[in-house]
Amino acid sequence: MDSEAVNTRGAARIAAAVLATMVSVAGCGSPDTGTDATPEPASPCADGSGGYRPPAQVCESTVVWSAEPGIDLYSSEATLARAGAEADFISGFAGPQYAYPGYSDAIDPERAKRYKNDIYRGIHSGTLLTHLQEIQPTQDGFHVKYCVVFNEIAVRRDVVGDDLIGSYDRGSAVGVRFTRAASDPGAPATTAAPATRYSPAPDRLHWQAPTSNVFDGWTVSFPEGEDVTDRAGCDAWALSLYPDAPEKNESIDLATAPPVQPAYPGWPAPPD
Repeated sequence: MDSEAVNTRGAARIAAAVLATMVSVAGCGSPDTGTDATPEPASPCADGSGGYRPPAQVCESTVVWSAEPGIDLYSSEATLARAGAEADFISGFAGPQYAYPGYSDAIDPERAKRYKNDIYRGIHSGTLLTHLQEIQPTQDGFHVKYCVVFNEIAVRRDVVGDDLIGSYDRGSAVGVRFTRAASDPGAPATTAAPATRYSPAPDRLHWQAPTSNVFDGWTVSFPEGEDVTDRAGCDAWALSLYPDAPEKNESIDLATAPPVQPAYPGWPAPPD
């Protein structure tokens, strides 16, 4: 990533101040004052080969993933982790009904309650930077730690307005558990494999999305307190990109949205 992109403080301050509230404090309660009936603006995103169309709130943005040494972003576990994180973003930005196929059925009910708060809504422009820190197997699935910074994305809260708000800080640390779902309460957990391995997408300057249900056979939860399990590690990663990033969020009024970086790895159709 070049210095010009890194130093663009046109990123998600309300995403960091607002979404970081949702992403990094998963265990804390939030008022259920929003509604899923909020009118959805027409989406300029193209349909994927499987028919999924990302909502307008993310069409002007991308997600760029990196990982600690030894973690393969294309592995089945990392693929499912990426899908879960991105579906979580969409659910906060637009509502869970617009997230990736199967996510609303897989997500933990406590997390789902948070998506009803429409203060997280808005049109997001630019790039979300995310870093996969750790994947640990568990008896019935696996546990993931990842970091996210919003310093390269801006939000327009009013879908018909021009006001852009960016953010600048060290981002958030997130802990997520993926558990193989049981077919009924008395049945053992399934041995369903994680997501299909995908290959890089051809068009990477627009929001990418899996075109199939990668969450089939899984439940996704954000256990209380695990969002701060490796805050120091996330700080180290964020400071490697933004050496002067403050610990607390700084909101910034922007004249223009930050540039969109190519999505990585992206979500083409799965292999035949």
